[in-house]
Amino acid sequence: MPKLAAPIRIPEDERILAYVAGIVDGEGHIGINPSSPGAFKLTWSYSAQMTIVNTDARLMTWLVATFGSSVACHNPHRPGHWKLTYAWHLSGENLRRFLLAIRPYLLIKGEQADLALALFDLRKTKPLSKDIGVRKGAGRSAGRRPNDPEYVEAAQALYDRIRPLNARQKAEPA
Repeated sequence: MPKLAAPIRIPEDERILAYVAGIVDGEGHIGINPSSPGAFKLTWSYSAQMTIVNTDARLMTWLVATFGSSVACHNPHRPGHWKLTYAWHLSGENLRRFLLAIRPYLLIKGEQADLALALFDLRKTKPLSKDIGVRKGAGRSAGRRPNDPEYVEAAQALYDRIRPLNARQKAEPA
């Protein structure tokens, strides 16, 4: 059975929450990822995820010390003179709690946070079932949500709204 992520800590200090919201606004990505049916999954599923990427390990050390979770270090297919990048990633209940805590302080990524939180609310309306939508032999992470057309349509609509907010766009001259 897959290991569940340990709950993150949410500081009560509003200055810390405002500071990390600024980091999310500048260095973070809040998205909704669709996952299509496959070998072990009969239904579409959607998950909200957030990643903060930076080249300074001190920021990542602070995030882990302050909130918890872990950091991945990667530098795939980049020239040798480029710095290593570090990524702090949240999903599931940890992400929901984190977004609720920092939402009042987000200036740029507020709409993405609202859409991710709406996905969490939508998932609450459709209870999980171990018997519906799973092929024999699939693990805990396989799709266990009924292939309810209303759920899929609503989750897809959230994905369709968040996608252009996260699109890379050519900078307009000032």
